[in-house]
Amino acid sequence: MMKVLKAALHSVWRQTKLLGSLIRGLFEPGLASIARDIVAKQLDSNATARTYRHSRLTRVMRWWASSPMRSILIIVLIYAGVQLIGSLGWLSRINVTDVARLEFRDFWTVNIAVLGVQAALIGLVFPLVIAFVGLLNQGRAAFASRLTIYAESSMAVFVGVSSLLLCVAIALQLPFASRTEATGAIMTMLNLAWFIGNVGALVYFVLRTIAFLHPARRAPIIRAYVANVVWPRELNETVIRNRWSNAVAYDYLLDGDQVDLFDRGGGVRTWYSALAEFGEPRVARRLRRKVRLVDVRLALLAPVARTWLAEARAFDDGRVHDFGTPVDPGINYEGEVVLARATLPLTPIARWGIRASFRFRRVGEDHGSIDETATLFAR
Repeated sequence: MMKVLKAALHSVWRQTKLLGSLIRGLFEPGLASIARDIVAKQLDSNATARTYRHSRLTRVMRWWASSPMRSILIIVLIYAGVQLIGSLGWLSRINVTDVARLEFRDFWTVNIAVLGVQAALIGLVFPLVIAFVGLLNQGRAAFASRLTIYAESSMAVFVGVSSLLLCVAIALQLPFASRTEATGAIMTMLNLAWFIGNVGALVYFVLRTIAFLHPARRAPIIRAYVANVVWPRELNETVIRNRWSNAVAYDYLLDGDQVDLFDRGGGVRTWYSALAEFGEPRVARRLRRKVRLVDVRLALLAPVARTWLAEARAFDDGRVHDFGTPVDPGINYEGEVVLARATLPLTPIARWGIRASFRFRRVGEDHGSIDETATLFAR
């Protein structure tokens, strides 16, 4: 009886330690973060990458375009913050209306004018220029790739999205204009500043378009695209695959025993690969659409594997026991996907840790995606 109670308490203590390790692991960097740091260091030491590196402003615009939800959240927080400060009376000292003898209707007249001009610019200049570039390059073997480089280098996505968001922001403010007298001037200043930024981005877009159409000036643009987009992506994928396939050698995950298949003795083995086919499916996930495995939280997977190895060794029934994760980063998955296989069952805490270890992201349509640097320059 005491032996059974002692074993039960030991199991509870082991699961408690596992839960604590998983909670700590939530704040540790994943495989994708480790790869990004390695890639950043490698590119910093590359002379060509440093020569063609985008400016800080360009990198900021790329971030805004690649993170639309975060960008929208930041914009909403800025406008909501201004409105909140105004409702608390903290803007009473900044009374532009009394100084300039203006009414709040005058400010919203300016906003309506900004809305009209911004809509005209985005509705006329933007599509015409893109259509013009598309017609010039249509029929060429590298049409899709050229259009991809052009859209990236000219910040077409940033210009279009930012302009549309400004129109939406002003349109949403108009119905509440009469209720925002205290912040009408500040809101107008924000809208004007945003509009000026969009005009500057539109000028940059047109100038980059002219440069892209000139064959002699197109080559540096292509090289900059390779150095800032293709190289980081290809190197990041390579580093992630290397680190995952050698997770044991890099001390990210624990290895099992060196078991002789012809030996009748017991032992435990680990398989961190899509080739892991031993054991029963213990953790699975239903994916409703095609997604890609983009990150592995090693700090979550490691304690699960460590705990399972300890329990399997303590089981000691004279058989070989296996634990494996039959998925690989960078691969697309859809439907029922097995995340872990094992000959011995996993506890609910361990199953949660495995599910949280693998991060999937929806796969978009990669029309014109450039995957090989050599192929790009060959064109």
